[in-house]
Amino acid sequence: MSQGSFLVEGVSCVGEVKSFLNTDQLERAIKAGVKFKQLKNRNNTGDEIFTNPVDLQRFYGCPPFFVFAMECDINEGTLLARLFQAALDANIRSATPPLPEGASDSYVIIPPVDGVFVLGKGAALMFVDGSSFGIQAANGERVADWAFIHAEDDVVTQFLMWLHACMPRVRRFNSIAVNYLLGRSQFTTLSHWLGAVDVKSEATLPRRRTPSEPRSTDAVGVER
Repeated sequence: MSQGSFLVEGVSCVGEVKSFLNTDQLERAIKAGVKFKQLKNRNNTGDEIFTNPVDLQRFYGCPPFFVFAMECDINEGTLLARLFQAALDANIRSATPPLPEGASDSYVIIPPVDGVFVLGKGAALMFVDGSSFGIQAANGERVADWAFIHAEDDVVTQFLMWLHACMPRVRRFNSIAVNYLLGRSQFTTLSHWLGAVDVKSEATLPRRRTPSEPRSTDAVGVER
């Protein structure tokens, strides 16, 4: 990723496509996910968010990150265990407000990789209580865990539906650029060039500068 500005508010989802996924490639994807999840969405006054409190924490602080592989030599148990451990190791916290008192906190740990899809096999996904989508065990209880969904002939369809379910939906009435415009920069005003003239406080003012002696001042961009 570039070291410059990255307008994450304009991003709905990020992922990596692998022709062949092995443990080394998985580790690289996890590192990329950790780096991506360091970006935090900034909402402006008046923005409208359409989701439930759990998905707000999970996907709106930073959009989802996925891996789509054509082939994979990692068995399901190893894949699920590594994704689970990666979430614990990364310790990514949501940038959105906390849930109401009494709500489930199983969603609080934000995984660096939200889903891994393998063509012809299925998908490894993290399910949490209170999300807008989930699966049920045979006893009818909702699953709150990493799970591998066996969808050998339907992976692409499942992938597209997963994207549609978890990508953030925000109606914005102000430009997302206002939080990044100028940023921390230096500026020189006309008054700095011409110098200030105040007879009553002349002794406390800096000497008059000529146009060849501009004075720069640090500034931080102001959010509207």
